[in-house]
Amino acid sequence: MTASLTFPHPHIIEYTCPGLVFQSVGPFKAEVLAHMPVTLRITRNPHLDPSQVVRKSLDLYNDDAVAKLTRAIAERFTLGAEFVRGHMLAFIEQLEAHRLAESNRTARHKASKKGVELPPLSEAQQERLSALQHSPDLSNELNDLLGLSGIVGEESNRISIVFLLLSYMTRETLHIMIQGSSGSGKTTLMHKVTAIFPPAKVNRITRMTDSSLYNFARYALQNTILAIEDYDGLSEEAEYALREMQTNNVLRSAVSTKDESGHIESGIKEVHGPIASIVCTTRGSVYPDNMSRLFILAMDESEAQTARIIGYQNQKAAGLIDRDKEKEALLLLQHLVAGLKPHEVVNPYATRVHLPVRDEAQRRLNGLYQQFVRMVTLLYQYQRDKDDQGRLVSTKQDIAIAIQLMFEVIVLKVDELDGALRQFFERLKAYIRRQTKQRKNGRVESEYLFTQRELRQALSLSKTQVFRFLHDLTDLEYIRPSGGFQNKGFSYQVVYWDDYKKIREGIKSCLMEQLEALQ
Repeated sequence: MTASLTFPHPHIIEYTCPGLVFQSVGPFKAEVLAHMPVTLRITRNPHLDPSQVVRKSLDLYNDDAVAKLTRAIAERFTLGAEFVRGHMLAFIEQLEAHRLAESNRTARHKASKKGVELPPLSEAQQERLSALQHSPDLSNELNDLLGLSGIVGEESNRISIVFLLLSYMTRETLHIMIQGSSGSGKTTLMHKVTAIFPPAKVNRITRMTDSSLYNFARYALQNTILAIEDYDGLSEEAEYALREMQTNNVLRSAVSTKDESGHIESGIKEVHGPIASIVCTTRGSVYPDNMSRLFILAMDESEAQTARIIGYQNQKAAGLIDRDKEKEALLLLQHLVAGLKPHEVVNPYATRVHLPVRDEAQRRLNGLYQQFVRMVTLLYQYQRDKDDQGRLVSTKQDIAIAIQLMFEVIVLKVDELDGALRQFFERLKAYIRRQTKQRKNGRVESEYLFTQRELRQALSLSKTQVFRFLHDLTDLEYIRPSGGFQNKGFSYQVVYWDDYKKIREGIKSCLMEQLEALQ
C-alpha cells in the first residue's frame, strides 16, 4: 500500500513508509512549477536514535542530487538502495501532485476573488436589463438603481462617477477627486459606486508609496480603475507618478538589471495605462497641475443629507431595509456595466457648445467636457446610431445630460472656493442673515461679528473644521478678524458678500441658451 502525505505542521509535509520518514521542512512554494527546491529531513521509522538523521537542501528536479541523496540515506541507515530509491520517487510524485493541486486551488481562489463571472440573471431580470439598456431615460433609471443598491443621497455625484469611470475602457480616460470633510462619506461613496464595475478592473488602494505605481507589471494597470482612498497620505513623489500616469498613460523608470551572464546593466521598466482614477481628499486645495486634470466633486454635507444617512442607518439597524432588493439592484448594475463595449464616438455638436469658464481653465475643462459627452453616448450605445466608420454618434440628449451633470463641476472650476469651503460660506451667510433679521437692531449683515465658538455651536461643526474654514476664508479675503485677542479668541466679519446664486444662474443660463440653440 502506497503511503500518503500528511501535514503535522503548516510548514511540514510528511511521508511515512516502512523503515523511513521523509519530511519537507519550511514553506513549500506551490506557484513555481519549473523546479522543486526543498529542505528534507529523513529519519528511521521508528525514530529511536536522534543521531540517525539526514538533512539536505536540494532541488528534487535535479536527478544527480536526488541519486546522491538516495545513496547517502541507504548508507546511513543500512538499507537497500532500490528500497530507498523507490520511496524517494513515490515521495516526489506525491509532492508534485500536492503542488499542482495547491496551484490550481490558488488560481481558482484568485479567479473567484476577482469575480471573473457574475452570478447569472433570471429570465425576469434579463428582460429588465434589456428594457433598461433600451430605455430613453436610462441615466435616471440607472441613478435610481444606484439608490436602491444602498447609496444614500448624492444623486448627482453618484451618477457622474459612473459616467466618468466608464472611460476606463477607452484611450482617453477621466479622473475624479471627491472632496469633503472627514466623516462625510467619501470613501463609502467611492466603494459603493466602484462595486458595479468588474472587480478585475478595479484596483482599490489604501496606501501608496513613492514607487508603488512603478512596480506594477507592464500591463497590469492597462484599462483599469485606480481607486485611492487616502489621497492626502500620498507623498509628492507618489502624486507625481499618479499625475504622469493620468496624463501620459505610461511610466518609465531607469533600473539596474542582471543579464544572463550576471553583468549589471541599466534598462527601462515601463508600466502602461491608460487608467481611470478616483481619489478621496479632505484638502480644500491641491497642487493646481493636479486639479486641472480632475473632475472635482464636492460631497453633500448639508443637514438634509445627514438626516437621510441617519434615517438609512436606523432603518438598516431595525431590519427595515430589504437586503435582497439591494443585492438585486447591484447585480443588475454590474451586468449593465459588464455588457458595455468600447466604441469610438463622434460628437457632431462639439463646435456649438462653449463652456463659460476662465481662459486658463478652458483648455483642459473643455477636453474633459467633450470626453464626458462621449461617456454618455457610450452608456446609451444600445440606442445610438453609427456613422459609416462604425462610430457611435452623440445626440442632443447626450449633450443635455452632460451639461446637467457637469454643471456643478463647471461652477467649482469658476469658483475660487473649493466645494466644502463654498458650502460652509453659504451656510455662514445664511446664518448671519437669520441673526440680523431676528435681532432687528439696525445692524447690517456686513457689520455682524461672530466667533469660532458661535459657529461651532450654530452649525454643528468641529473646532478643526471651523478653524480651517475661517483660515482659508481669511486668506482669500472673504472675512477678516475684527476684534478680540489671541488668548481669548477673535471676532470675525464678512467683508466680501459674493452673489453665488447669481453666478450659478448666469452659468446655467449661458449653457441652456446654447443647448436650446441646438434644437
